[in-house]
Amino acid sequence: KVGPKVALVDQFMFSTFHGGSTRKWAPTRNSHARFDDFVISPLP
Repeated sequence: KVGPKVALVDQFMFSTFHGGSTRKWAPTRNSHARFDDFVISPLP
């Protein structure tokens, strides 16, 4: 529901970091991450 006190999200960026700055930190096989239950709220 959009009303006068509702801010619409125009863009969303999400970034993850797997490890260090050299290839020794790279995973040795395919890996996946799952993220769920994102909340955008004016409350902390």
